[in-house]
Amino acid sequence: MGSRYILLVAALLLAPQGFAKVYRWVDSNGQVHYSDKPQDGAEEIAVDTSKANTIELAKPSPTTAPLQPVTAPEYRISLSAPEQDATVRDNNGQLNLNIALQPDLLADHRIELLLNGEVVRTVGSGGSFALDNIDRGEHVLQARVIDENGKVLASSRKTTVYLHRHSRLIAPPKPQPRS
Repeated sequence: MGSRYILLVAALLLAPQGFAKVYRWVDSNGQVHYSDKPQDGAEEIAVDTSKANTIELAKPSPTTAPLQPVTAPEYRISLSAPEQDATVRDNNGQLNLNIALQPDLLADHRIELLLNGEVVRTVGSGGSFALDNIDRGEHVLQARVIDENGKVLASSRKTTVYLHRHSRLIAPPKPQPRS
């Protein structure tokens, strides 16, 4: 009965007003029980909650100023090469791009290179880049700055270029056997 009885009474004394009803009964073995639910043969005992200890914690004061959101700079991005409507002749299908960017990228921002509306490369700064093994024909190029969530912060204008390379359909002539 010792420590359980003390813990139960202490818990009941610390209980808020809504739980002030306590019931006491003795079982067939002579064991005393306490509960907040009535039992057969239990008697209600009064609990004085006015002597219950309460602790109020002081609200913490802010130790630092709230973080100000970092605003992205106003980027200016452009494709300086190839020029609009340029014809590029390269039998390996290589397009060389020059990207001009002001100001420099923040650490978590990137540049996406798009070919015909699809992202083909993501880079960490402006400069010169090569796209390899591009099919012959008309292509639309664009560069755009994105943040860490993929939000587009700035875009270059779309640049249309024409790539000329040998056709896959034309096979070299087969050597003729000598007769």
